[in-house]
Amino acid sequence: MDTRPECAVGRAPTSFERAMSMLFHRWPLLSGCGSLASSRLACSLVPRVPDAVWGKVAGYDCLVPLDDLVGRAILLVGDLDRKVTWALDRLVRPGDTVLDVGANLGLVSLLMARRVGAEGQVFAFDPSPRILPYLRATLAANSGLPIVLEDHALGRTEDRLTLHVPAGNAGCASLVEGRAGDFSVEVAVRPLSAVFADRGITRVDFMKIDVEGFEAEVLQGLFDDASAPRPCVILFEENAPATSLSFGLLRDEGYRLFGLPKRSYFSVTLVADGRPGFADCHDYMALRADLPANRTRFLAPSGI
Repeated sequence: MDTRPECAVGRAPTSFERAMSMLFHRWPLLSGCGSLASSRLACSLVPRVPDAVWGKVAGYDCLVPLDDLVGRAILLVGDLDRKVTWALDRLVRPGDTVLDVGANLGLVSLLMARRVGAEGQVFAFDPSPRILPYLRATLAANSGLPIVLEDHALGRTEDRLTLHVPAGNAGCASLVEGRAGDFSVEVAVRPLSAVFADRGITRVDFMKIDVEGFEAEVLQGLFDDASAPRPCVILFEENAPATSLSFGLLRDEGYRLFGLPKRSYFSVTLVADGRPGFADCHDYMALRADLPANRTRFLAPSGI
């Protein structure tokens, strides 16, 4: 079990850390934010120490651990994967209902909150005791955020499963059996359809899933209930495209699939399902077949 104390209060960044943040925020590429923030150069300038530090995301305060890959990316670069931010900026609109499954330190949840505004809703899911103190502190520090925290995992059925959490990158915590971890903890798991019923959710405009190999289980916990609403757009991670169960589930539900190339330096060009390069991607976007054209017209010059 993680022995780190809960961090209800963190410190402000030092003057030097703020200066380094201003410098690293100028990183021009869509990829590489996490690698840059944890590079040898960055760690020599801003050491990996177990401090809880307040960073900024989309103008919101965000408490992060300085010895964690995602925490360092938030503090120093202000983002982790700008391809994801690119998708959010084009597909999430004011008033939307959106889900952040695998919320980690709240980076994507805060970006979503900025987009949906006071009339929208963000449901953030994360069960990790390593992450939740930071996430709760972030939500408490920003009054009026349209974010609802769900402190459990998602899966196919109601269950209790073991979460494996590695040191140095809590975002790689996984429910997949056999995954490496520096500590393990049992967490509650619920199907997404049950959450929708409890919360009265009848429409989902956008869902992001990043749960380190458990994505198909999350989707099954939704699709097993024929009456549950199908998200308009699902942005998800897939580490093994050649054997992906998620692809089959989404195709069976009538979704159109597109890949976001790993190496997107200055722009993103989506790769359609079946086209060269599709299986080489790491992040994917599923668009519901009946998605209105005004939801997708900004994704690519040629349209989708």
